[in-house]
Amino acid sequence: MILGKWHAENDSTFVWEFYENGQHFTYSDDELISERAWQIVSECEGETAENKEDFAMLEIGRGNNLPSQCYVVQGLNGVLTLLAIPQGRLLIFDRVEKWTDNLATEKASAHQDTVNTSSNIFNPILSDLDEVNIPLRLPTYFASETFLYPDKPLFGIIESVNPDSYEIQIAATEDCRWNTFCWVGTVSANTSTELDLTSSEKVQLTNGLQAHFIASTCTSSCSMSKIIWTENENLYLIEQRGALKETMILIANSAIENSVGN
Repeated sequence: MILGKWHAENDSTFVWEFYENGQHFTYSDDELISERAWQIVSECEGETAENKEDFAMLEIGRGNNLPSQCYVVQGLNGVLTLLAIPQGRLLIFDRVEKWTDNLATEKASAHQDTVNTSSNIFNPILSDLDEVNIPLRLPTYFASETFLYPDKPLFGIIESVNPDSYEIQIAATEDCRWNTFCWVGTVSANTSTELDLTSSEKVQLTNGLQAHFIASTCTSSCSMSKIIWTENENLYLIEQRGALKETMILIANSAIENSVGN
């Protein structure tokens, strides 16, 4: 299984990390230098694995309308051996951290306090939410494992507000305007319960609440993971780009139990 963390055989500070939701992170000296999307495919940029039983094709997107980088997986048993094509360059990685059933939850929990939204996201805009009549559900944190620059502040941008609803964009810049490179997530609520949940998975939240989780998909970049629940006929939605299910449950629970502004 390719999931988990790998370091280059000749440089232990150069690390690749593969997530179950299709995210791929590259680190150098513990600094995140790129976020990409990965998938196992039978064909990549016109190249095909020679033997599906012994080889697989690994495709890593590069974004910015650039073609994906393709690799033939030639070994995967404690050592990840990749042949970059068409370059013909051989890459060898040793396993650092294997993916386990509990690893995703451990990673999400480890980041609970990394980006505290109670002060640097919502407090500056709370006065603009005074006209909202439905209870606010503003999470006390957004998990940092999906941020390209996790030490930078995030911004809450009110997109719409009225007595029965609100929509707040969470962004890495103050003037993001829903651009993919800076749009981190969304927090919203309204009095409607109409939403397409056909591709969702039911999950359990705190206080006995049931929610629907919709996983992100990753190509050249990752879409939004979503978690949706209702309280007293109010519909709440939180999104974060590429976040794991366990992460989204933690974020939603923080909004329910300790909502900023309530």
